[in-house]
Amino acid sequence: MLRLFLPLYLILILFAVIFISAVTFLPAHFLPSALLDYEVQITKGTFYLIEEKLKGLNYQQQLQIIKKLQEDFGYPLHLLKPNDPLIDEKNWKIILSGDSIQLDIDDADYNIKKLPDSDTVIAIAFSESNAENAHKQAMGTFNLVKQKLFAQPREKWPEIIHKLQPYFGFPINLIKKESLSSELQTVLENDKELTQRFDKGKIVYIDGSDYEYYIQKLEDYPYILQAGPIKPPIAVIISFLVGLFILFFLGLAFTLFLWIRPLWKSINELSSASDNFGQGKLNSRADVKSRAALGNLAGQFNEMAERINHLITGQRELTNAVSHELRTPIARMRFGLEMLEKYDEKTDRKTRQRYLDGLSIDVNDLEDLVNELLHYARFEQAKPLPDLETIELFPWLESIVEHAKGYAGNLKMHCINFNVPEAFKIRCSPHYMARVIHNLLGNACKYSQHEITIIIELTNKDILIHIDDDGVGILKQNRSLIFEPFSRLDESRSRLSGGHGLGLAIAKKIIDTHNGSITIDDSPLGGARFSISLPK
Repeated sequence: MLRLFLPLYLILILFAVIFISAVTFLPAHFLPSALLDYEVQITKGTFYLIEEKLKGLNYQQQLQIIKKLQEDFGYPLHLLKPNDPLIDEKNWKIILSGDSIQLDIDDADYNIKKLPDSDTVIAIAFSESNAENAHKQAMGTFNLVKQKLFAQPREKWPEIIHKLQPYFGFPINLIKKESLSSELQTVLENDKELTQRFDKGKIVYIDGSDYEYYIQKLEDYPYILQAGPIKPPIAVIISFLVGLFILFFLGLAFTLFLWIRPLWKSINELSSASDNFGQGKLNSRADVKSRAALGNLAGQFNEMAERINHLITGQRELTNAVSHELRTPIARMRFGLEMLEKYDEKTDRKTRQRYLDGLSIDVNDLEDLVNELLHYARFEQAKPLPDLETIELFPWLESIVEHAKGYAGNLKMHCINFNVPEAFKIRCSPHYMARVIHNLLGNACKYSQHEITIIIELTNKDILIHIDDDGVGILKQNRSLIFEPFSRLDESRSRLSGGHGLGLAIAKKIIDTHNGSITIDDSPLGGARFSISLPK
């Protein structure tokens, strides 16, 4: 389960890190520039009008003008000299370089700009933009504009507004009330409080659908002074947030795609392989990399398919081999029965007895074959042996060798110990392991010329038992077949007698159930070497 979802967890964590980083750093780089542009637009004309009034005056005269202008502004105006404690040293360097700057000082938003050709600095403080604050924020700018207008005849007002327009970052206009846009008229008609403020001559802030406006009715004049439309920074913020959410969902979708795509590919591969296998294509395997999320499942499926294929193939071969093995004794028995019918029990007693003895031998042969098949079938199921015991190796092995000398005839048989302690113990099934050793010693006796050697050797991990004979050996190309059931390699041995070809197949199954292995090699004596390897 962990392997399945670990890639998803890692991808989601990586995506979360990237997204959080974007949320953390993008606003810091993107939004300040948008807000700065907004503040520059709002204060551009105001700074120009103040600069025009202060132009050519000394510092004391400028202070007097600022004090007089303060009466018309809703928020503080400051005239500062370099190193004034209101501003820190780092920001002084930026201001004196000529750049406008916005600072948060004592919970007030300050717009600060240096006067041209002077080291004197103008600082205007703004607060939050509700109705009253909007009036205060725009009051100074509107009063400066009105001073310009009232100083000239009314017929020159359009020209004055036209000349001032390049110095403002937003449109300023003189219009009649009936010329207000339908959007502004609708807002005034639907908001009584706003209309009352407007009728009293206060500056009214109107937040339109896409833009914001500042309007003020000029007393004793049929005109309205309008500033706007101004695109608010909230539109930029909303656009940024929308883009951020779109980026989030696209990133999440891409993240899920990266996780699901290889998973879906593995599922399709497993499904296709299982369908083909179910249709009888036993060589079908799932081509899924072991490192994939479903790699373990695909590996288990392939192992299962391999084993089923091996079992089915083995069963087919075993069925064919059993049929062949049964055919010979059955044919002999049928022939014996037919011959018995031709001879009289009284006159041909000896002949009949000879055929009856042959039938008995064939029945015993069939019984032995069935018993061997039952043993082979049991070990073919790969069930653990029920009677595992811890025994001393040498006494057990010596008793087997002593028994084997009884059917070895004139052959010499002896044991050799290589660095194995005399009291060394192994855990095994003594009965079945004895059967393996007897089978190997029996085969060695059949094919050996003079001598058989049993060698016990100890390695770091295993205990090895080698059984060497001095026969003709086994050809390398036949060694992989000798452990197959009903396998007979008559041409590879000097003399073969009896047996059904199941002894070595059963021996290998027994060794497999002990988590060991059995191999064939050339013997130092010149014949074949069978080597049994068992865990310590």
